[in-house]
Amino acid sequence: MHSLSGGEIKPFRAGRHSFYLAPVGIFKGREKYIVIMCALDHQWLTLCEVMGQPELAKDRRFATREDRIRNLPALIEAIEGWIRSMPSDEAAMDAMRARRVPMAPVLTVAEAVKHPHLRQRGTVRKVHDRILGDFELPGFALRFSDFPRPLELEAPFLGEHNEEIFTRYLGYDAGQVKQLERRGIVRKE
Repeated sequence: MHSLSGGEIKPFRAGRHSFYLAPVGIFKGREKYIVIMCALDHQWLTLCEVMGQPELAKDRRFATREDRIRNLPALIEAIEGWIRSMPSDEAAMDAMRARRVPMAPVLTVAEAVKHPHLRQRGTVRKVHDRILGDFELPGFALRFSDFPRPLELEAPFLGEHNEEIFTRYLGYDAGQVKQLERRGIVRKE
């Protein structure tokens, strides 16, 4: 949608935090949003150390996963407050990256479409449509060893292969196929 509309359509987020793990969600930084995925207790402890607030790990509001869920608004404020206290979102991400806290920036559609890693993997790929021309869209993110490259596919027009299907698989001749089309039994556009 973003590519086809020339950037006019801007998809947006629909939710920010997990309802069963914390802190797992999307946190607002100074300039952008950051996904933080501390699903395991040791990751939460590490994040507390990175934030320079190791006491948060022992705080009764945040000591267990259940406590963190129950006190999610306070947890979010603590993390987002730390991110805002940093010189930049990049500085906060660098600090987390250095200690292997699972996180990543939330990219806009425009950033994702241009991202070199996503392009190289084929997660964003250029396709050709006979009517619309060339445009980019999300590819299949998973890769299988027997299919190292994305398949080159082209959607057929309605009824484009009628004659081939009816003659090859059903034994009709070209005249019979044309008669089916004239009678409106099969369509071709």
